[in-house]
Amino acid sequence: MATIKQIAERCGVSVSMVSKALNGVEDVSRSTITRVRKAAEEMGTYPMPPHRR
Repeated sequence: MATIKQIAERCGVSVSMVSKALNGVEDVSRSTITRVRKAAEEMGTYPMPPHRR
């Protein structure tokens, strides 16, 4: 499983941008979200489901 830093380096974006893309924050472009999620999947990293409160 890849770290968020490794995904950021592969995609050429910041760690915070990867975090936002994986968490679906709206101020990230659709193309960046797609690129980050694809890289994460290829690297064996999958977003964690939301925690129950």
